[in-house]
Amino acid sequence: MIPSSFFNVSSILHIGIVNNNIQGTLPLNLGNALPNLIHFGIDNNNFSAPIPASLSNASNLYHLGLVGNQLHGQVPSLKKLHRLQRLVLNQNHLGSGEFGRDLGFLGDLANATRLKVLGVNINNFGGVLPQCIANLSSSLDRFYEVGKLINLEYLNVSQNMLSGEIPASLGSCIKIESLDLQGNFFQGTIPSSLGSLRGIRALNLSGNNLSGMIPEFLERFKVLQLLNLSDNNFEGMVPIKGVFKNATATSVRGNSKLCGAYRSFNCQNANCNTLTRED
Repeated sequence: MIPSSFFNVSSILHIGIVNNNIQGTLPLNLGNALPNLIHFGIDNNNFSAPIPASLSNASNLYHLGLVGNQLHGQVPSLKKLHRLQRLVLNQNHLGSGEFGRDLGFLGDLANATRLKVLGVNINNFGGVLPQCIANLSSSLDRFYEVGKLINLEYLNVSQNMLSGEIPASLGSCIKIESLDLQGNFFQGTIPSSLGSLRGIRALNLSGNNLSGMIPEFLERFKVLQLLNLSDNNFEGMVPIKGVFKNATATSVRGNSKLCGAYRSFNCQNANCNTLTRED
């Protein structure tokens, strides 16, 4: 365990103790005791208990990394962390797993306009992905709205218990390069607004309950290098252009109603005799 006196050195700017076997809890007054922190990383240890609400008072933080611990409970408000660039909370036990406000703290990040990386995957977050995700927007026509996180490039909420539809507001996050929603209970169709994500390089929607046709706009993404739509309920023809030309970069397995593109993909619809859309 870290001696409690360590957290009384108020002049500390950086704390990085990743990849150790440190245990115990974070002090409740952490953000008040270390108000000058700009980097706090405790990844891959054995810290437990909830995240201290006082962390929001360390308002100079640009990196908050709590990956791979035993933290649990709700994520407190982080609304004072205006300079935050990286928030990674994955591989903990955060959230209730119930329909509610597990991800309500995302709305508190409205003023963190420098945020580039947001990872909350492999936790117990339940409920829906809130519409406040629009606050992660970089859409220029909404720039006049207060509190847009205009620089978000990486969003990972995979392997939680999120449900409902994929928010159409995600299409406003046009700087996103990697979007991972896999391993949840999302349903409905892929919103057409995601066609605005022209700079996306990796898109993972696998392991959900998504349905409908695979949108043809995915064919037009010039820099898309990884697309995983496996283990959903998509139907109809598999597109053949763009990333779909590369069977190693694209996965559509586990969608029994899909057909087409036999040359590249393992089509599981026995009633479909069409090889490709062109044929």
